[in-house]
Parts: sequence; structure tokens; C-alpha cells
Amino acid sequence: MSTEYEIHLDGVHASAVPLAVLRDLADLLVEGSARAARLAAEGRSTARGTAPVWLGESSDVRLVRLREGSLALDVTARALDDIAPGVFSVAAGETALDLLMVAMDDALHGRRDSERLDLGVLQTLVKMRALFGRGSGRLRIGRKGGASIELAESAVEKFQKLATDTPSPQVDRVVGFLDSFTISTRTCVLKLADGTSLKGNVGASVDSDQLKNLLGLDVVIEGTVAFRPSGRPLRVEIDHIAAATARDQIWQRTPRGEIAHEQRILPSDDLGAFFGQWPGDEDDDQVFAALREIS
Repeated sequence: MSTEYEIHLDGVHASAVPLAVLRDLADLLVEGSARAARLAAEGRSTARGTAPVWLGESSDVRLVRLREGSLALDVTARALDDIAPGVFSVAAGETALDLLMVAMDDALHGRRDSERLDLGVLQTLVKMRALFGRGSGRLRIGRKGGASIELAESAVEKFQKLATDTPSPQVDRVVGFLDSFTISTRTCVLKLADGTSLKGNVGASVDSDQLKNLLGLDVVIEGTVAFRPSGRPLRVEIDHIAAATARDQIWQRTPRGEIAHEQRILPSDDLGAFFGQWPGDEDDDQVFAALREIS
């Protein structure tokens, strides 16, 4: 099933539209849809390696009509539950373009704790600056007979501010309850001590059978944590996982991100070596020394 959308770009006329404008608009819709879909499925909008097949299908936005006057396009997008029902947990008929519109609305209204926003999505939204730099004054995207969003050039500064304030990913160690594991997307959910859930992307170095055996247990994981614009964790790329022991309870807390200009400069010797070790390799003196440095 496909859904039709109307795209309006004020200030640019269809009778003499620069190809650069069409290119920038297509990049925004295709890349934005892909990143919004991947964020919904995996908890991350970008990743290294070969992209899954469903990602290309979810961002397959097609032009079906170009109208005269101020640039107006009709495009279609397929429903995510038709493309990969086992991958997406979305409303019936929802498309990647719908997810992109929600992300745009969250960013426009400064919802810094949104699950629809990570650095990859925000970087795509900032590229909207190129459209407005080519003479357009306003962009409107709307589902035929449904929700719509309208964006002016001033919105780009809001997007840029959110992107700038989003903390850089950082390597960390966390203890949590392994609540679920999805084999098809290699994703899991950790329940943290404060009751929040943290999505995890399981690296190729982690054996799936090992992870299944840890379901329903407290585990200690090590990996790279990505953050929301609010500074709260959004996901963790898991490189190592093991059953938690009593000595691991020191890591039973929620990671906290810091924006770049507030980040402390950490010592490059003992602490760097400490974070490079796997749980159990360091002694208690190293653990508490490292904690004193970052407290």
C-alpha cells in the first residue's frame, strides 16, 4: 500500500525549476526518510556496513505528479508494515515519510528528548538550508487528507542548535536488565536502574546464542553510547556483554552526555587504559580512581 503526499516549495516555479533544487529536495526526502526509518527500527539513523534491504525500500519515495506554478510535487511512499512487518513497530499504514515529518515537528518545537531525533537525522534536517538558499521561502509537506508540516528558513537555525547541543557519542559501561533481543535487527533493550529503557545495537563480535542465554538477567555491557539533544542516552552500540556480578554494580547508572564545550578533558593514561579493559580485568583501586576523575 502506498500513500500520496503533497510537497510545496514556495518561491520556486515549476516552469523553470533549477535541477539543483530538485536534487536538494530529493536528497532531503530520500535521505531523511531512510534515516528516520532506520532510527525507528534500530535506534540509530546511520551505521557502517551494508544497509539492510528494507532500508532502501522504506525510502523509495516516488514522484507521480509535477504541477504548474509555485513548485508542487505529488509523491508516494510505501507503508512500513508492508515492507518489513517484523522490523518496524509502527502504526498501520505509517511510512518513512510520516516518521520524517514527526522528526521535523519534534525538532521544530524543540523536543530535545524525542526518540525521533539523533545526530544523523538532525544533520539531514540542517541540509534544508540549501533549499532556502536557492530562493525558496517555505517548504510544506503534507499527507493527502492528513497531517502536514510547514517549515521556513528560520527553522534551520533551530535544527542546527539541536545538532550542536547533541553530545558526542562516548564509550561507556552500563549494567542493566536484558529485557529483549530481536535477532532480525540484532537489537536489544536494557532496563536501567532508574526504570528507563536503553536500546542496544549488538555488534558482530557478540555471539547471538550467548545473548539469548543472558535474557532475563542483569548484564554488564560495554560500547559506544549515542545521546539525544537533551543529553539522555538514545542507544548503545554493544561491543561486549556478560552476566553482571556484584562488583559490576558500580556501573548500575544511566549514562549522561555532555555537550562538547562542557566536556571535561580526561586523563590520557590511567583512565584511557581503564576504559579499554573488559570488566574483571581492572582492580578496585583502578575503578575508584577513575570514578574520582569523572565525578
